[in-house]
Amino acid sequence: MRKPAWRRACLTYRETRQVGANDREAHLAAAAAVRAVWPLPWNEAKAEAANAVAYARRYHPEWFWQGREKLWGRSTKPSPSAPA
Repeated sequence: MRKPAWRRACLTYRETRQVGANDREAHLAAAAAVRAVWPLPWNEAKAEAANAVAYARRYHPEWFWQGREKLWGRSTKPSPSAPA
């Protein structure tokens, strides 16, 4: 259950931030996404979502920050599969 829940949490967090939500709103949306896949108590779902987002930021930063540089001025290297 953890892998699909983390995947959904990361996608939800990223998409929520891309539409202009703040960090707290995005984390709450990510926790709700975890609960949609894995029926956990709210506090556990929030912890799982936070861990998923932290993992993605650390180990997959190019994917995680993709599309956000325009919103927050972050610069990232384009991914190898991205069109030039």
